[in-house]
Amino acid sequence: MKWFTSSEENMKFAMVSGYLPSNKEVYSSEEFKQAVDSMDENDPIQFNLKKVYEIVPDQIFTSSAYSTSPFEGSYDIRRILETSLVEITDQIVKDANDIKGKEGNENLIEKLSMDKYFETWIANIKMELDKKNIPYEER
Repeated sequence: MKWFTSSEENMKFAMVSGYLPSNKEVYSSEEFKQAVDSMDENDPIQFNLKKVYEIVPDQIFTSSAYSTSPFEGSYDIRRILETSLVEITDQIVKDANDIKGKEGNENLIEKLSMDKYFETWIANIKMELDKKNIPYEER
């Protein structure tokens, strides 16, 4: 494990995989800077990676991360939110495609009735919370 996370090996792995280096010393190394500078900006993947590698060190070293502390039911709540958001998004995309197929793109957003989707999303979340006996408070 020490070998794999060494600066040299970690940088090599990051460059060939597109993953971010886990060893913070990599970001300040001359080899890493040269590797990023040598990325082909005409290759869309390398172009995007170069942008990520240029932005990430600042984000990692100067920002503070936000995370929520786990609480009873937190895993279930995250799954409910994730699943319900994917489901309502899929429904919106399906409806949008149906409308586009019949009527075209003009005024598509107005035709979708986003308030209806929001209300459906909230109702589905409440239903799933109730199924799992997870209490919630409406404000």
